Amino acid sequence: EPNRQVYEVEVRAGMSAKRTIFYRSYNTTGVYTERVQIPFGPGYFSLTVLLRTTHGIVYEDTFHIGFNVDYMGGLWLIVFLPLVLASIPIFMFRRKPNWEEDEDYGGSRNGILGRAPPP
Repeated sequence: EPNRQVYEVEVRAGMSAKRTIFYRSYNTTGVYTERVQIPFGPGYFSLTVLLRTTHGIVYEDTFHIGFNVDYMGGLWLIVFLPLVLASIPIFMFRRKPNWEEDEDYGGSRNGILGRAPPP
């Protein structure tokens, strides 16, 4: 029966059987390299690889990839969004100056440490 062993390999773009982008049967075990073309354009995809043995055992694995994607657009958002969100409370809750505490205005005559300067 080793002569009748067939391994069916199927690669799908996503989980749907309608989006099969590669199918091939192999008669021997081993490591194979195949090239696939994804006809749906640049973006983020999940590739599902299915292997069916002669005995009906199914092995399945999913890989998430992104190709020809503008990563700088997302990187800009990751860097500047926290800075913008952190600056909002700073501008909203600024301390309003109290003119009575200003030394030039004639307020308290205490020094930096809160007490009167030495004579």
